[in-house]
Amino acid sequence: MKIRTAPRMAHGLNVLLPAVILLVSACGGSSGPDDTTPPPTPTPASIPADSYFSLAVTENSHNHTGARILLLDFMETAPATGAGADNVVISPRISNNSITADGDSADWKNANLTTIKGLVQNNYPLSQFIDAVPTDITIGSAWDDEYLYFLVQWEDAGHTQSTQYRKWIYGDQGNGETGWTAKVHTGISSGSPNESAANASHVLAGSEDEDRVYLMFPVTDSENAFATNGLGCAAFCHANLGADNPFQNYTGTDVAVMHTNNSSDTADVWQWQSSRTEPASIADDLLLTYSSTGDSGFVPDTGNPAYTINALSSNNPASMHTSGLTYTGDVLLQTDTTMFSGNPNNGDQIPAVITQTPDNSRADIISGASWDSVSGRWTVEFRRLRNTGNADDKQFIPGTDVQPLTVPLTTSTDTTAGSMLYGNLCGGCHGENGIGSLTGNSWQFPRIQRTSGSLILKAIQTVPAMSGINITHQTAEDIAAFLQGQNTFSATYRLDTIISGVTVPPTGTVTSSQPGINCPDTCDYNFLPGSSITLNANYVDGYTFSGWSGTSCNEGSQTGSACSFALNSGQNVTASYTPTVVNYTLTVSTEANGSVSSSPGGITCAPDCTTQFSENAAVTLTAIPDTGYRLDAWSGDCT
Repeated sequence: MKIRTAPRMAHGLNVLLPAVILLVSACGGSSGPDDTTPPPTPTPASIPADSYFSLAVTENSHNHTGARILLLDFMETAPATGAGADNVVISPRISNNSITADGDSADWKNANLTTIKGLVQNNYPLSQFIDAVPTDITIGSAWDDEYLYFLVQWEDAGHTQSTQYRKWIYGDQGNGETGWTAKVHTGISSGSPNESAANASHVLAGSEDEDRVYLMFPVTDSENAFATNGLGCAAFCHANLGADNPFQNYTGTDVAVMHTNNSSDTADVWQWQSSRTEPASIADDLLLTYSSTGDSGFVPDTGNPAYTINALSSNNPASMHTSGLTYTGDVLLQTDTTMFSGNPNNGDQIPAVITQTPDNSRADIISGASWDSVSGRWTVEFRRLRNTGNADDKQFIPGTDVQPLTVPLTTSTDTTAGSMLYGNLCGGCHGENGIGSLTGNSWQFPRIQRTSGSLILKAIQTVPAMSGINITHQTAEDIAAFLQGQNTFSATYRLDTIISGVTVPPTGTVTSSQPGINCPDTCDYNFLPGSSITLNANYVDGYTFSGWSGTSCNEGSQTGSACSFALNSGQNVTASYTPTVVNYTLTVSTEANGSVSSSPGGITCAPDCTTQFSENAAVTLTAIPDTGYRLDAWSGDCT
């Protein structure tokens, strides 16, 4: 069954409909209901300049996916083959007003839609429990002479239509609550993708039962966050990584805060919210700006928003539905509110959001959504004037196209590769440099958490403990995919190997029997606790292996050039070499009536003697004739 959310608000929408009608009338040039003159046909528009943007889907007000950089490719006509697969969302021209933002995708051409891989996470907080599942996020765009349109579809990880943002519930919700408290939400439905998640029955700490879609368009971008190989939203969505590392085990305002990183940079954000904005058939319109204090950089566009918060007053919600405490709906229209009164019973509920009429620039973006309860999929549509004339909006007008993206589209992930990368690269993610607590042989709270590939790349740029890691967008997504399936994260101990005595050691001087150490190219590696390690000191021309040093080898077993031990802590091991000594034999023969000596010593003989000197040794031989005799001549190598 498919539920349309936009028509739900139209019921009794005697306050909201005039705002929409006025908006349409103004765009069409109508002077009022008595003016029957048909609106003029808009002048055909030129193709807008291609633009970068980012898409993010969040569930239950947190845990985003798909926050990567995409290219919006405007064109006159869609290719016969439809959309490609290079992080490009095509936006072909369509007949004027041929798409209606009503949550029904029937007026979109499927071939022109782009599908990206993502991880939708359904529970809160992100870093505390495993809850992410892979999903496909489908996005499409189109334009006409006046408007720009977007379509976003995805499968909700918990198959939950989250539309009860902090809804007030009275009494015990199963955890000893008293009075009015925000709705407790467990985040999954039977048969959903993450039904088997470790937190299937976990209570959401944030009580934020709401799904969202973000579209972010750079307006000014001196940081090049939106560039051919940029991070897109990840550069702004977790802008405080350097100060408050999100690879910790809590999620808070400091971590989730969004702002640009340079004082001149701004971005236009369209935010659809299933509970707060969708009942008004509007997506919120915000400008993301710089924050020198690290606080949120969101500045709402001018005008009234689509909602107000129904806060507690004297221990009760300030407003309630005119029908009384028996009302169980999720939408509370401003025209249907009255001051709270009565004696609540256990289980009574009142929406924490009051829907009102948005206006001015805050009402620029028309939206419509539908929820398919069978497939657990959302369909969300957006419509906005291409050129609003507002300084706080991105304008989609002719100009210079941005360059094609160099970041390849992630169409699949390799969890095996992700596991190996994580194991070797995460030395700065826990252990002495991390905040994880070691329980047995696993990190109960690792610093690298279940996250997106783009956020991992952002962390590498900003978190000192992760500096020096060099991975691609694809391998970052592989790591992220691996992390989604981990209930616990194995502690890893770093083994550092050192080669001593060799001026320029060749590749493979010291190796480990299992993959990992291949020094001098890879001299340190992370291994699981208790791993049986055998290090081999291999032959180096001109040198002789002289021994191992280090606690592990001293306590383990050494057989020739091999050292074996169990790794139960971080260790440093040194393989020592000495230059190989090559000796040559010097033989001296004399005739009668004299002798020969050498410097350095070793030769003192008559008639014959032999000794050895090291390679390249400087040897001086001295002939000592007997009395009455003299040296006649040298022969052999002295000639």
